[in-house]
Amino acid sequence: MLKAQYTRTTKHAPLVVLEGGPFNGMEATPAQLRALAELLNKVAAHAEARPCVGRMWAPATERYATTAWRAGA
Repeated sequence: MLKAQYTRTTKHAPLVVLEGGPFNGMEATPAQLRALAELLNKVAAHAEARPCVGRMWAPATERYATTAWRAGA
């Protein structure tokens, strides 16, 4: 499970805090790395689509299944 917390920088630019990824010493096949890249691209697109200023801004947290790119998957 990858947890993405959507927030903003002090200059009101999108910022994502990731938790739960096994990146320390992670071993992955090229297919697993491509699946991870696809997931991270979705997280980036979501962050860019969210408002970062004004009354509509609010931090949010989303959880994403990571079974497609976990080592051994």
